Amino acid sequence: MKRYISERQETNEKEAERRTKEAQAELEKVENLLLYANAIDNTAVWESLKNKDEFKESKGTWQQIVFMDFDNRGRDRKIVVQIIGE
Repeated sequence: MKRYISERQETNEKEAERRTKEAQAELEKVENLLLYANAIDNTAVWESLKNKDEFKESKGTWQQIVFMDFDNRGRDRKIVVQIIGE
């Protein structure tokens, strides 16, 4: 039984080492890509990123309020509501 555990642990260690090397190689690729991109041009043209389309406001009769509570225990809550309209 001890031999099996030892072999299993050795297999796990080798797999962890393989995955670590693989992850380090991928990180190096990302770093090189970022360095390359930065060397070309590191400026952003902010005006080209802005959406200048006219905002189309929804005029529906009904609006929806959704509250999802994923907490698994009860506690006091405070809800803040802001209503804007006619």
